[in-house]
Amino acid sequence: MDARNNDFDFDFTPIGQAIKKARTAKGMTRDELSRIVDYDPRHL
Repeated sequence: MDARNNDFDFDFTPIGQAIKKARTAKGMTRDELSRIVDYDPRHL
């Protein structure tokens, strides 16, 4: 990881959990969502 990504102290867990909750409520897989938002599934 490069140095510019180390200057914050932020917990992304709640955001990830909210995305997961919304995604699963729609019956959507990570692969399906990743195609829609054009991100790799491992980043969701």
